[in-house]
Amino acid sequence: MKDQGAEETPIWRIYTDESSNKHAGGAGVVLHTSEGDKIKCMIRLDFSTTNNEAEYEALIVGLDLAIATGAKSMIIYSDSQVMISQVNGSYKWKNERMKRYLEEVKGRAKNLQIKSDQIPREENQDADRLAKAASAEPMIIPN
Repeated sequence: MKDQGAEETPIWRIYTDESSNKHAGGAGVVLHTSEGDKIKCMIRLDFSTTNNEAEYEALIVGLDLAIATGAKSMIIYSDSQVMISQVNGSYKWKNERMKRYLEEVKGRAKNLQIKSDQIPREENQDADRLAKAASAEPMIIPN
């Protein structure tokens, strides 16, 4: 509920997804601004990572993009039950790497209003396509 005379903070939306194969990992981020614009980003992860860690990589990039553009309130959407549940506080991290990822997210989110929601894969197709493209093996085209 909004106080009389108070301005409502515009809400941004961050969609994240990951993709990995034996060659590389990829992460996709789609940031929907409060004005309705979309910022799309794909991240190639050239280091060994789990699916959950790649999800966090995507979320960290999404938060950095949102913060850099001045967002103060956002909803995070992902099809990763583990990441969303850890961010919401209903799952505990199981190893030190996951703990560090969660701390990175919480550090970035400390001055933000954040909600997070797990969504079905079908509702996350834009981020999924970016993640898959980022993890694809580069094509070498002969001269």
